[in-house]
Amino acid sequence: MASNHTKASAITERIAAEYFWEHGYKNKYSGMSKKVFLQMTADGDLSLSNVLENFITLINPKKKRSNETGMDFTDKSDAKYMSTRIKVTNSYHTKKDGTVTHYQSRMLNCCLSGKSLRNKVGTLRIAITVYNPEDETCSRVLLVRIPYPQWNELTDKGGNLNFEFNFDGTMKNNYFKKYGSYVCDDVTLFCK
Repeated sequence: MASNHTKASAITERIAAEYFWEHGYKNKYSGMSKKVFLQMTADGDLSLSNVLENFITLINPKKKRSNETGMDFTDKSDAKYMSTRIKVTNSYHTKKDGTVTHYQSRMLNCCLSGKSLRNKVGTLRIAITVYNPEDETCSRVLLVRIPYPQWNELTDKGGNLNFEFNFDGTMKNNYFKKYGSYVCDDVTLFCK
C-alpha cells in the first residue's frame, strides 16, 4: 500500500474493487482469483483507474481503449474513479449587536478538479465509492455517466465537478437535482 493511503482510502478502494469484481470481473475475467485481484488492488499493483477502464471493456467489448490525450476510449469518453471524504465547512455570522454565531456543516464530498477535466472532450463515466468512516455500514459504489457537453455545463466556476452526500450515503438534494438523471443503476448503461 502506498504511504499516502489512509485507513479510509484503503477501505474505499476495497469496496470499489469488490464491486468491480462482483459486477464484471467475476464472470468475464478468468485471469485471476478474487483473492488475488483484491490483494493486487490493495497492494497498488492494479490501480483502480485501470481496473475501472478494464471493467468498462469487459462489460462492453465494443469499447476500445485509447492512448490519446484526454480520453480513455476511442469514442473520446473517459473514466474516473474517486471516493468521498468528510468535508467540514465553517461559517460565521455577526449580528447587529456584535455577537458572532459559528455554524459548521459536515458532509461527504468528492470532486473532479477542473485541471483533471480540462482536456476531456467526451462522455465521463465516474465511479464513486460513497463511504462514511463514522458509520462503516454506510458504503456503496455510485456510477454516474454524463455526456459531453452536459458535464461541462455542470462544472463550477473553477471547472470542477463536485458531488456532495449526506452521511447516510444519499446524494444531497441540490446535487441529486444536478446529477440524478445521470446516475446509472445498471452497469450496462454505465458502460454504454
